[in-house]
Amino acid sequence: MTRTPRSTHLLEREVGRGVFGSDIAGYHAARVSYSDALIDRIFAYCDTPRARVVEIGPGTGLATQALLRRDVSALVALEPDRRLADHLAARFPDPRLTVLAEGLIEAQPGTGFDLVCSACAFHWINPQAGLAKVREVLRPGGAVALVWHSYRNPDVDPFFAALHPYLAGIALPPSEGENGYVYLDARMTGGMFAQAGLANIEFAVFRTERLLDAGQMCALYDSFSFVRVLPDARRAALMETITRIVTDEFAGLAPNIVLSPLHLARSPVASA
Repeated sequence: MTRTPRSTHLLEREVGRGVFGSDIAGYHAARVSYSDALIDRIFAYCDTPRARVVEIGPGTGLATQALLRRDVSALVALEPDRRLADHLAARFPDPRLTVLAEGLIEAQPGTGFDLVCSACAFHWINPQAGLAKVREVLRPGGAVALVWHSYRNPDVDPFFAALHPYLAGIALPPSEGENGYVYLDARMTGGMFAQAGLANIEFAVFRTERLLDAGQMCALYDSFSFVRVLPDARRAALMETITRIVTDEFAGLAPNIVLSPLHLARSPVASA
């Protein structure tokens, strides 16, 4: 099926540093967590017992929780929104966790890490500068794992296919491209990794399917950056449209099909 073109009017990357802390509970309740299968794939690739890990943009801690459930010796979380950083520190009183209220570029987490992970956050960072910093903090042979949840997939999700014409003129996050979610394109991210000097590139997509009622679907969309920055009247109108589509076209329960691309690569090991 041919993708329906979307607007290429995008939010500035700086928006991501402060838009999500305005409603921490709402974000956390609405978003999909990270499956055991996905986290298993990351740690199988990393293949380092008691790994030292950096997490970029942990937000409310959905991925942080999954990482702390694994055999990690240290986790440094880089969260530029002070509200979210404070939330993380309070939520996870784990001695292995250090929370720095800074973004990746300005932070100084140290070096020699086994794994750098970012879940639904790396699109808010300039990719060239971000991957250069990732290489600085990784040990030779260390792994990087970038994962996203794509919630808006008109080719496979009939609810979003019905909704997305109503998003015309709305600036979308920088994870969106003219023909859909850019990080579902393995070649694009593989090329980005290769340009940064990363190697052993792997790619996988995980899929989550659920049914949401009108209130749940509104809560999900209200957690998205591009909705949170809308003027109040436009935001309210969009919520009314979502409610109408779920109620009238899906009899009160609409599908939400989430595709989760995972991109893996390694910092090169110097040859002898």
